[in-house]
Amino acid sequence: MRRGLRRVFVAVLAVCVLGAALWAGLAVRYRYHNRPLESFREELHARGRARVSDHFDAEEFVFACPYTEASYIHKRYGWDVNYMAAQHEGGPTELIMRKGDSFDTYAIGRRKLNLCDGVEGKIYSADAVVIKEGETARIEEEG
Repeated sequence: MRRGLRRVFVAVLAVCVLGAALWAGLAVRYRYHNRPLESFREELHARGRARVSDHFDAEEFVFACPYTEASYIHKRYGWDVNYMAAQHEGGPTELIMRKGDSFDTYAIGRRKLNLCDGVEGKIYSADAVVIKEGETARIEEEG
């Protein structure tokens, strides 16, 4: 009887320790890999450079500028991503990120920074750095 209780206690303790480790891992992942879009935008505006992987949990990304439809993204990159493209010239740029088979999109306002000059048409690693240069941006691939 005592031996059975000891085994149950050890099993419950092991589950608790594993649960705590998982919870801590998720907390760290959320804190460092899923910072809000505002953080990404603010870093670009303040210091002029932001690494996509520091703000989002992604492997690769592309920028989709106004008028860039999801069908074009699928045709060009093979990505089945669902988003609504801006239908006017000053509209937001979509930051489209891939991790495995899943995709996330975030609209980045272009009022202060044009992310469409020279960055379209290529898939970048999430470790790439988006660098602000005046009113436009360029991407520096590190690694």
